Amino acid sequence: MSVSVIIPVYNAEKYIKQAVESAIAQKETGEIILVDDGYGEQMLNICKELEHQYEKVILLQHPDKKNHGAGASRNVGIKAAQFDYIAFLDADDFYLPNRFTETLKIFHAFPDIEAVYGTTDSHFETEALKNKYGPELITTIKNPPAPSKLFWHMEPIGKNGYFTTDAITIRKSAFSKIGLFENLEVNQDINLWLKLAMACKLSPTTLHKAIARRRVHEENRSRNKTKYLINLPLSYKNLVMWGIKKKISIDKLSILSFWFLLCRAKYFLALPEKNILKTAIKELPFYCIVCPIVILMFPFIIYFQYYKRKRQ
Repeated sequence: MSVSVIIPVYNAEKYIKQAVESAIAQKETGEIILVDDGYGEQMLNICKELEHQYEKVILLQHPDKKNHGAGASRNVGIKAAQFDYIAFLDADDFYLPNRFTETLKIFHAFPDIEAVYGTTDSHFETEALKNKYGPELITTIKNPPAPSKLFWHMEPIGKNGYFTTDAITIRKSAFSKIGLFENLEVNQDINLWLKLAMACKLSPTTLHKAIARRRVHEENRSRNKTKYLINLPLSYKNLVMWGIKKKISIDKLSILSFWFLLCRAKYFLALPEKNILKTAIKELPFYCIVCPIVILMFPFIIYFQYYKRKRQ
């Protein structure tokens, strides 16, 4: 059992070598697919050097060799992957020893499990960041639920935490159910994990011990709040439309619809008044879909959001 490790590469000259070598160190790694995301010649040359140095490293680019974002870059890797299991690694992060040992045991023992998630800890680049976010920054699922129930417990739907992109391994066949990463400016990873949790069974590996380490530096601690506010409703809108197409249960659709309306309301409050009507008219057909769902399921939404979710 071998794993295809996919690393989208952009602005990571200082870190990419350690990322690649941490994947090389895993005996289960069958290939490492670097996808150059058009940052520039220096970054591309470093990737070429790594491809030349390590037999398992494969360097790919977008057809137009331009920047398309992490989601689109991961999609290039998924399509090219040769092995039955897919894992991801951000170019500024790195795997810890035995990243795949327990994960592949779970896949072997439980053929119906389509993804396995684990825990990520952190490496702080500066003392200032460690003082601000530390001493530890652990990302995991607390009190992991049954494999088919994760949707209700993982953030942002539930309150039991979440897993990072570095700590999830997926059967390649699962992508035929959920599709690939969407072309979103924010939340393209969470968007896909929610689809995965709605349509597939996910199992935890040993959560008390991290399997990957996220590097915390100034660049990945900054977020354009305006961009996030504008684009987050689109993520939920796409999830609702995907759920309808895939005939996802009405209770899940109702929660996603509620979150869309909530995020859109926050967006409207932050917009200049002249843009509100324009956006509302443009999305009117979609409101005709989500509003009846929310009204129909309103008692369930209230029960889940304000009672069951608080007790998690």
